[in-house]
Amino acid sequence: MAAVTATMTPTVVSTSTITPTVMAGNEIIEASPSATQSTNVDDWFVYSPIVVDDSIRYGRVIVSPAILYPDPGMAARRQNPSRTFPNEEVYLTFTDELILEGSTYYEVVEDGWIAASDIEELFPSAYQGIQIVSFPQGGFGWMVDDGWSYQSPPSEDRQRRRGAYLTRYSLHEVYDIAIQEDGERWYKLGDQRWVADVDFSYVSLREGNPTMNQKPRWIEVNLSHQNLVVYEDEIPVYAALVSTGREPAWTGEGAYTIYNKIDIHPLISPDPVAIGDYYLEDVPYLLYYQGSWAIHSAYWHDEFGKPNSHGCVNLSLSDAAWLFAWAQEGDWVILYRE
Repeated sequence: MAAVTATMTPTVVSTSTITPTVMAGNEIIEASPSATQSTNVDDWFVYSPIVVDDSIRYGRVIVSPAILYPDPGMAARRQNPSRTFPNEEVYLTFTDELILEGSTYYEVVEDGWIAASDIEELFPSAYQGIQIVSFPQGGFGWMVDDGWSYQSPPSEDRQRRRGAYLTRYSLHEVYDIAIQEDGERWYKLGDQRWVADVDFSYVSLREGNPTMNQKPRWIEVNLSHQNLVVYEDEIPVYAALVSTGREPAWTGEGAYTIYNKIDIHPLISPDPVAIGDYYLEDVPYLLYYQGSWAIHSAYWHDEFGKPNSHGCVNLSLSDAAWLFAWAQEGDWVILYRE
């Protein structure tokens, strides 16, 4: 089945009560009242109790070529390979290990055994997005890097002083936004806590149904801020950080519908010259929306909130599991930049 492509251009309308503060010459020239701060930061969201399969382990092959053998003994002797991967970048999954004469060997899920010395074991990101149970009074978002907040946005007439130290992936409500002359945004996360746009992924919520369809379910991917929001009955129900394409494999804008759901499948580079020669075994939770482009889990990196994919939309394992369970073929996927 081919993907259905929409002809409309998505336009985001923020439902936040925040009116951005405008700055000129690094001085505030138009101030706006901040949103009323919630008494309990977590009264409008919950974390989903998604449990992913922890019996599967993950690894990056650190030798070239990557070779599998029929059993641990042959892997020890490097004899009679059962499979050789031609790809330069190979990621495998395994479920069992065996120690033979002091050396460890892993049983790859489908094809054979590989020496543990040939594998760098990976541990998928523990990051998880949120289920939205009621509208936050202002905006919200996540820190995408560890860093200091500041007591105020940059200003020429006063020394910028540090505020609190904020950790990566920490979730914060936003009570005001300051926009400088050069377009840089600063977000107020609390009393004397301002952070720059480069360190923060702000979630823009939409008001109304952009799909012009009687089925008010859709997924929006904000390519500028590297986050995703899921809507049901025109209400946001889930939000998470994503990783979309990095140069030269930028993720394109557009509106499509999900045309295929696949529980688990390997991903192989469609263009080794342009975006690298890779093989990713047993990638779970794939939602295809255009050709080979999909929203899917990524067990091989922990860079959510930043572009880091070969063009697809990457989610953490737990977020991808939630979205896969929610999504249906025919649901809209809207990708846009601000």
